[in-house]
Amino acid sequence: GVAANAAAAGAVACLAPSSVDPLDADDEDVLRTFLEFVHVVIPTGECFELVQGALHVFLSEYAPLLERGSANLRSLGRSVSLDVERQWRRLESLLDEARCACEALTTKNIL
Repeated sequence: GVAANAAAAGAVACLAPSSVDPLDADDEDVLRTFLEFVHVVIPTGECFELVQGALHVFLSEYAPLLERGSANLRSLGRSVSLDVERQWRRLESLLDEARCACEALTTKNIL
């Protein structure tokens, strides 16, 4: 909804390149802000590939911080992981449906 979009927009603003110092790997607030952004955006299914790519790059830099971060940060990381897993399962289900439809059409010589 509108609140989720506003939260995502606020999170994105906090993640502008000028506000993220890649050399400061101890910045738990940056990681938390990014994970909150992903937690809001992933369930919408919007920009899935972009968010997945950003998540990969971001976690490449900050994974050690996530592992040794606060309990709240680790909990947020687990929540994001579950969100991402749900979205992948949804995509797999859609691909399976499309594959079945193609097979059915091919079997009936429609394609």
